Amino acid sequence: MNLNPLDIYNKEFRKGFFAYKKEDVDDFLEQVGRDYEEIYNELNELREETEKLQEQLEKCSQQEMRLRHELQKAQEEKENIEKESDLIIKDARMKAKEIIEDAQNQIKDYYSRYQKLKELEELFRVRFRTLLETHLEYLEKHESQMERKTQEEVTTEDEEAE
Repeated sequence: MNLNPLDIYNKEFRKGFFAYKKEDVDDFLEQVGRDYEEIYNELNELREETEKLQEQLEKCSQQEMRLRHELQKAQEEKENIEKESDLIIKDARMKAKEIIEDAQNQIKDYYSRYQKLKELEELFRVRFRTLLETHLEYLEKHESQMERKTQEEVTTEDEEAE
């Protein structure tokens, strides 16, 4: 049986042979009714507050689920970004390695060309020196032949003049 404060206030008791004093019973019922009304009102307030708290809890639970979902998405995105950055770094390192290898190969190629040019320069110098020496010898021979001829001509002319 669910009692409410009005049930307590309006309760009538039958009278018996050895009955209680009506005044005392009425005062007691009045006191019980007030207390019960207070408890009843407090219970209703607590139920309303509980409902509000349940609603807030439900909202918080939904918000928590959304936040967990967003956190999970953020973690997945972070992992994807880390993977992508790792790939970018790996690719950059490979490209850097290729660039360094190409540069080293170019340096070797330029050094090889430089060595060949030095050898060609040396060969040119030797040949040019040989050519100059050969021409100098030729000129010296030619000069000496010319001197002999000139002396022979002078001698021949002197002999003819004598």
